[in-house]
Amino acid sequence: MPDMPDVLFDGKGWHAPSLRSMILVTGGARSGKSTLAERLATDFGGRVLYVATAEPRDEEMRLRIERHQAARSPEWGTLVAPRDAVERLREVEGDWDTLLLDCLTLYTTTLLLEEEAGSSDPEVALAQVMQDLADYLSDHWPQAVVVTNEVGTGIVPGDRLSRLFRDLQGRVNQAFARRADEVYLCVSGIPIKIKGQGSLQPAGEQSTRPADTRVDGSPWPSDPPVGGSSPPRPAS
Repeated sequence: MPDMPDVLFDGKGWHAPSLRSMILVTGGARSGKSTLAERLATDFGGRVLYVATAEPRDEEMRLRIERHQAARSPEWGTLVAPRDAVERLREVEGDWDTLLLDCLTLYTTTLLLEEEAGSSDPEVALAQVMQDLADYLSDHWPQAVVVTNEVGTGIVPGDRLSRLFRDLQGRVNQAFARRADEVYLCVSGIPIKIKGQGSLQPAGEQSTRPADTRVDGSPWPSDPPVGGSSPPRPAS
């Protein structure tokens, strides 16, 4: 497994496991999400269950699945659950200490393709299904690490189904982020903690830094008095 940075941009090092914790790992394609998630699951320790949501529908996906299988610990258990994850996990609840689900994006895709044709508003229906999954993992598993993808930062998709998927996945990610104790954003293999102890300050939280100081704590230079002279200009 490739090495990951020991400092996650928060100055406090890696996650310290608690009695019950859910971590969401998000980012773009090939951003290091799975590598980070596997390390976090290893750090949790105990009996780890890997929940795989991919199905080998073609040769490309089969090869991707094989690469993931080769990368993770042979001591981990595996549960293949491309659908009905809550029902499947209830059957093994209590047998494992840590759950690693990789990934939400493929799980959402499978459900959307099966629901889209028979529902007038699949986004609303499936958003509730995914909310139930987030609630279940947070409430019933000692430790859970969940991998997802950021899919809404590019151009607007040109067809309805792709736009529907983008919007649904955005809602799913928000639901899991709300329930998660920690959230990491992976960029170019670098994980940044954006929720949890030591994270970057979320929008809307009031800063404790005085308004008249820079980020580093030093004071801003005083403005010249009204009607006073301006600072001297440098010589030309």
